[in-house]
Amino acid sequence: MEKRGKPNNEQVLSVVKHLKDIGEDLTIEQAEKMLESMQHLVTLAINQYFRKASGSKRNSSTK
Repeated sequence: MEKRGKPNNEQVLSVVKHLKDIGEDLTIEQAEKMLESMQHLVTLAINQYFRKASGSKRNSSTK
């Protein structure tokens, strides 16, 4: 299994190629940082969702 936070090289290369195709110049390092940031944001959003979901259940059961 792939390490968490370590971007998949195929994903990074695909992003760089796509952006170059539409006229954006991006280095591999920049694409890796962007991917890591997006993965971090998704993880935070998922954690927040589950915290709220478990908090809602806890609050409703105490009423």
